[in-house]
Amino acid sequence: MATRSFVCPHCGATLSIEQGKRKAVCEYCDSEILIPDVAEEPVREEVRREPEQDSHRENTYSYGGQNGGPQRGTVYTQNYPASGVSPKSRLVALLLLIFLGIFGVHRFYVGKIGTGLLYFFTVGLFGIGYCVDLILIVIGSFRDSRGLPLLNWQ
Repeated sequence: MATRSFVCPHCGATLSIEQGKRKAVCEYCDSEILIPDVAEEPVREEVRREPEQDSHRENTYSYGGQNGGPQRGTVYTQNYPASGVSPKSRLVALLLLIFLGIFGVHRFYVGKIGTGLLYFFTVGLFGIGYCVDLILIVIGSFRDSRGLPLLNWQ
């Protein structure tokens, strides 16, 4: 059966989807994707670069304007990490947590502004949130605001 390329709007990965399929699951971020009809949107060829050459790639995609969304032709551009790992440094987040964690500075660093403010006003969730975040960063389970794990120590 014929396949076509499709870009996941959640993680930016290029997927091969069988022709005629209406739903798919991204093999990189496990999100469910509704595939637009071929007659509605032309298939775009996309050049895939190696991760060593390009740690972030720019993907452009559009939505169909259904269910109160934007009108057809509205284009969104967003930078996605090619590897599915946060571009933020795990070491920087750990150091910010150790020295300023009770004020939530490490959460501001990864883009979690709301919980950063919560930590600021509650002194690191009364110390409990500080301890939980310390464990999560050390074991590599802490995530940034886009849900990507902080794994790079650089």
